[in-house]
Amino acid sequence: MNTSPPVIQPLHLDQFNVISDVIEQQRRVEYQKILNWFISGFVVAILLLLWIALSNTDLSFGSCLWVLFFCMLVPSIFTWQIDQEYRRFVTSILVPEFIKHFNMQNDVELQYSMLSGISQSTFESCGLFRHPTQYKSTELIDGKIGKTQFQCARTLAQETRQINNRRETVTIFRGLFFIADANKTFKGTTFVVPDIVESVFGHTGHSLQELFARHRFGRCELVSLEDPNFERNFAIYSSDQIEARYLLTPLLMQQISALQSNWNCPIHIAFIYGKIFMGIDTPQNWFEASSVFTSVSAEVIQSAHQKILMILSLVDQLGLNTRIWGRS
Repeated sequence: MNTSPPVIQPLHLDQFNVISDVIEQQRRVEYQKILNWFISGFVVAILLLLWIALSNTDLSFGSCLWVLFFCMLVPSIFTWQIDQEYRRFVTSILVPEFIKHFNMQNDVELQYSMLSGISQSTFESCGLFRHPTQYKSTELIDGKIGKTQFQCARTLAQETRQINNRRETVTIFRGLFFIADANKTFKGTTFVVPDIVESVFGHTGHSLQELFARHRFGRCELVSLEDPNFERNFAIYSSDQIEARYLLTPLLMQQISALQSNWNCPIHIAFIYGKIFMGIDTPQNWFEASSVFTSVSAEVIQSAHQKILMILSLVDQLGLNTRIWGRS
């Protein structure tokens, strides 16, 4: 495995404490707003009930519940809005703060844009996924780590299909989409995708894998490597068998396997156009800020920091800064 020290170094505990104090202060302000809304709604409900009772109108238990429901409805709506705004605030504070500290380190140049993402044309160009009919990409981190230029963004790609006379939206990909300069020069196309056929049919699914290659990846052929553990989890398709073995060294296969184990998510990889494209199927709320009802501690900030660090560490974990093959 790669024993060289990583370019990206983690933050210190005192830095987590400073960030958590700033966010916790804002959380208490937003939480007080919610309390004020519910107190106001409750007071209005009491006043309405008293007015109805004093006006000699029959007041049943069911009517009381309806009055209380409508008086609590408005505070509930504002609570949802306040919580969503607070979550966006946390993300807008956390990630730039992490990026600022990372940029203080040598050989690190990063930028973050919450509303920007990776374009749909770039997503489609890698050939890993079908063309989506609905596409959204946000929270773009791009820049340079060591010698490697990269981009990463949260991405959602969906497709509208006609299923049993009904139009349904199917998710093609949801997770982190990562693009980086490869550290080797190559001309062909190589895909590394989760091996669903092997896991279901075992070795008897070999012909199905070849059929899938022709259907999904055009002229690419199924590639057999000398690592049975890697092939148990991944299927490799390439336009050039020799080049695929040149790219997927035993070390890189170990690194990809370790990534899948650490992330515990399906991983899709394409080597194309001199770059490495990687789609990591993370859960929908993988990097979702905590609710306004949850207090912010240094441990909470450290957990968010660890996830950002996992993204940025891909450059080191894939050995992309190792340029011994003549690519500068």
